[in-house]
Amino acid sequence: MKTTLFVILLSFSSSFFGQSFAQSFEQEAALLSKDLKQNLVKNLTDKMQQDGTIPALEFCHINVSALAKTAAGERMANLEFGRTSHKVRNPKNAAAEWMLPYLDQFKVTNIKSPAKPVVHQFKDGKKAYLDPLYVGPQCMTCHGSPAKELSAKVMALYPEDKAVGFKLGEFRGMIWIKEK
Repeated sequence: MKTTLFVILLSFSSSFFGQSFAQSFEQEAALLSKDLKQNLVKNLTDKMQQDGTIPALEFCHINVSALAKTAAGERMANLEFGRTSHKVRNPKNAAAEWMLPYLDQFKVTNIKSPAKPVVHQFKDGKKAYLDPLYVGPQCMTCHGSPAKELSAKVMALYPEDKAVGFKLGEFRGMIWIKEK
């Protein structure tokens, strides 16, 4: 009787703790994704209001990684993260092979009927959190149909740019957060 009770408790506790850990990764990743979005949008909006669009584009080009690392803070020790899209501006942000089905799944959605974030499970047991991004009004300046001067600057900084022609509310890409 005691042995049976112990086995039941052991089974329950291992599934409980396993579930708890999975939830904590998802919660932590959701918070990090939110922080990354807010930090980037706030800094770019502030820079555009203070200095104009072209200086904001240059600021983004130089500082986007540092802004993301600042938003991530101590979480950087356990997680790696980035942004990707089906239409990347920077080829360094091209999607890994495992991300492609999620991009396909998300790109048929829009801000009016958004996709929910997804957790991807790797064969080694690690997880990744994928959070879709949608084009907001502040994004349209650079990702819609940029003015001629801005378009020239974008092409100078990102000669392989494909991240234009978006419409308001369209799927833009996703933030990915992965356990190390």
